[in-house]
Amino acid sequence: MKAGSTSPRRRYCIVGAGYFGLGAAKALRDDGVPYDHLAGGNGVGNTLTETLMATSSKRSIEHPDYPVPEEWPEFPGEGRIRAYLRDFAREHDLDGKIEFGRSVKGARPLDGRDGHSGWRLELEDGEIRHYAGIVLTEARTQKPRVDLPGHFSGKRVYATNEEETRDLEDERVLVIGDGNLACAIATRIGRRSRKCYVSTRGGSLLPETLLGVPLSELEERLWWLSDERFLGRLVGPLSRMILRDQPPSRLLRRDLLEEPIVSSEALHQIRRGALEVKPEVARFDGEDVHFVDGSVAAVDAVVHVPSERDVALPVGEELLKYENGVPVRVGSVFLPGLTNCYLFGPLITRGGSGRIISEGSEVLARAIRAQEELSHPLVEDLARMWPPDSRLPLSPAAVLREIRALRRCIDGIVLYGRFRGYTAGMPPAIPPAPAQHENASTARKEALST
Repeated sequence: MKAGSTSPRRRYCIVGAGYFGLGAAKALRDDGVPYDHLAGGNGVGNTLTETLMATSSKRSIEHPDYPVPEEWPEFPGEGRIRAYLRDFAREHDLDGKIEFGRSVKGARPLDGRDGHSGWRLELEDGEIRHYAGIVLTEARTQKPRVDLPGHFSGKRVYATNEEETRDLEDERVLVIGDGNLACAIATRIGRRSRKCYVSTRGGSLLPETLLGVPLSELEERLWWLSDERFLGRLVGPLSRMILRDQPPSRLLRRDLLEEPIVSSEALHQIRRGALEVKPEVARFDGEDVHFVDGSVAAVDAVVHVPSERDVALPVGEELLKYENGVPVRVGSVFLPGLTNCYLFGPLITRGGSGRIISEGSEVLARAIRAQEELSHPLVEDLARMWPPDSRLPLSPAAVLREIRALRRCIDGIVLYGRFRGYTAGMPPAIPPAPAQHENASTARKEALST
């Protein structure tokens, strides 16, 4: 363990073993921070993240210290991304520490207030654990609103990935949802369905490449690509294909530009008629779907897709503040009023996350170290410089700028705290979980043996 590392009694918990979860685990291990790693699935990876990153180039998804194979195509796709994650975990000896099949049901501060004294985690099987802090790298998507007016006589499906829509081949399908996830599922359905519609509130549509260069790589190198005014001029002609009945001023609305959809295949399917974009649904009438613009379409199935921004965190809702259904955050990672609770992954970016995860996980480890040293919540200092908001980052380049600014702020806060005497030394140990819940799996084994 490194000199000056945290006490073994102050252990942290990483929730999720996807792209961001593995990055966080490597950073904490390299920095000597004790941690447990819980994952609800049975293997490395996160289907939602992999789907959203399927339109990212191989150079933009790789970790700087673990390059992707040279022979891979420019856009690897979900299968190769999943294989890359497994190899990354094996190469850095991270997979052996992950407890698979351990979903977190809820998380609450031990002191009932802000979490400065630690966190109480309840797992789905009833086990209770206490930690100094928690790192949430994935979150459950909330089910979308399905109580639309009228009666639909066909099939209705709730889907977060392509596998859940495989039985809709050769049918007329309507996908209802906003953002990159809904677009990704709609384009996959459009390949094999008789006709596919996608109902959305609007947004900007971008190709995966610009002048032959992957957009996710251009955004990292050219910061002005994420500038709102430039993006509006770039996507205006493309978006008018989708929002053809909307006034041009709607194309420059900030809430639409913050979540651009990236898909060259969607553009191709729209042009050849395999995919047709519709506005919001007004009502159902048997197999007919009536839209707010007065148009009608007959469909055999409706697929409801959650927005990637509508996430359900295991932290109690009364501890969080929401704006437009999105948790308010400080610098995308910290939750106002909560100490030692970090949101690393959900709501950060739509793709191109290799460097974001590498640099962001290092900042995460710095934040944990800083909070161990400071006598007051780090998030309070950051909130003074970084007003809390629910804004979603516009591009990977914008996220990287935010992460680098966070690193400078954290380093400055620690230096100022040392100068002013705002450090408290090693914080107290976290109290153990109640004995009756300390190891639920052991209790089950003992019950079976008797």
